[in-house]
Amino acid sequence: MGTPGIIVSLVKHQHELAVKFSSTMAAEYIGRISELKTENISNAVARLVQDFKRRKQMSLAGKRLVDGLATERLAPFLVN
Repeated sequence: MGTPGIIVSLVKHQHELAVKFSSTMAAEYIGRISELKTENISNAVARLVQDFKRRKQMSLAGKRLVDGLATERLAPFLVN
Protein backbone atom coordinates (compact mmCIF):
# COMPACT_ATOMS: atom_id res chain seq x y z
CA MET A 1 0.00 0.00 0.00
CA GLY A 2 2.85 2.31 -0.70
CA THR A 3 5.49 1.17 1.76
CA PRO A 4 8.83 0.63 0.01
CA GLY A 5 10.35 -2.74 0.70
CA ILE A 6 13.26 -5.07 0.29
CA ILE A 7 12.25 -8.65 -0.35
CA VAL A 8 13.97 -12.01 -0.30
CA SER A 9 12.75 -15.43 -1.29
CA LEU A 10 12.78 -18.31 1.17
CA VAL A 11 11.78 -21.16 -1.14
CA LYS A 12 12.08 -21.83 -4.86
CA HIS A 13 8.58 -20.80 -5.96
CA GLN A 14 8.91 -17.42 -4.24
CA HIS A 15 11.87 -16.46 -6.43
CA GLU A 16 9.77 -16.07 -9.59
CA LEU A 17 7.08 -14.12 -7.76
CA ALA A 18 9.65 -11.85 -6.14
CA VAL A 19 11.30 -11.13 -9.48
CA LYS A 20 7.93 -10.23 -11.01
CA PHE A 21 6.91 -8.08 -8.06
CA SER A 22 10.26 -6.32 -8.08
CA SER A 23 9.77 -5.49 -11.75
CA THR A 24 6.86 -3.24 -10.71
CA MET A 25 9.40 -1.06 -8.86
CA ALA A 26 7.35 -1.30 -5.65
CA ALA A 27 10.11 -3.25 -3.90
CA GLU A 28 13.67 -4.41 -4.43
CA TYR A 29 14.31 -8.13 -4.63
CA ILE A 30 17.80 -8.92 -3.38
CA GLY A 31 17.80 -12.67 -3.87
CA ARG A 32 17.34 -16.02 -2.20
CA ILE A 33 17.92 -15.84 1.53
CA SER A 34 20.13 -18.94 1.38
CA GLU A 35 22.50 -17.13 -0.98
CA LEU A 36 22.66 -13.82 0.88
CA LYS A 37 25.11 -12.60 3.47
CA THR A 38 24.22 -10.20 6.25
CA GLU A 39 26.12 -7.48 4.40
CA ASN A 40 23.89 -7.89 1.32
CA ILE A 41 20.82 -7.15 3.40
CA SER A 42 22.33 -4.31 5.42
CA ASN A 43 23.72 -2.69 2.26
CA ALA A 44 20.33 -2.87 0.54
CA VAL A 45 18.67 -1.29 3.56
CA ALA A 46 21.31 1.44 3.78
CA ARG A 47 20.96 2.28 0.08
CA LEU A 48 17.19 2.56 0.40
CA VAL A 49 17.35 4.63 3.58
CA GLN A 50 19.68 7.10 1.89
CA ASP A 51 17.62 7.47 -1.29
CA PHE A 52 14.44 9.47 -0.67
CA LYS A 53 13.62 9.75 -4.37
CA ARG A 54 13.74 5.98 -4.80
CA ARG A 55 11.58 5.40 -1.71
CA LYS A 56 9.03 7.86 -3.07
CA GLN A 57 9.03 6.11 -6.46
CA MET A 58 8.60 2.73 -4.76
CA SER A 59 5.76 4.10 -2.66
CA LEU A 60 3.91 5.42 -5.70
CA ALA A 61 4.45 2.14 -7.56
CA GLY A 62 3.04 0.21 -4.61
CA LYS A 63 -0.01 2.45 -4.41
CA ARG A 64 -0.71 1.77 -8.08
CA LEU A 65 -0.70 -1.98 -7.34
CA VAL A 66 -2.75 -1.99 -4.16
CA ASP A 67 -5.81 0.15 -3.58
CA GLY A 68 -6.41 -0.86 0.04
CA LEU A 69 -10.05 -1.77 -0.58
CA ALA A 70 -9.80 -5.56 -0.35
CA THR A 71 -11.74 -5.68 2.91
CA GLU A 72 -14.67 -3.84 1.39
CA ARG A 73 -14.70 -6.14 -1.64
CA LEU A 74 -14.41 -9.34 0.39
CA ALA A 75 -16.76 -8.50 3.27
CA PRO A 76 -19.99 -9.32 1.39
CA PHE A 77 -18.68 -12.81 0.61
CA LEU A 78 -17.58 -13.43 4.19
CA VAL A 79 -20.82 -12.26 5.79
CA ASN A 80 -23.08 -14.43 3.66
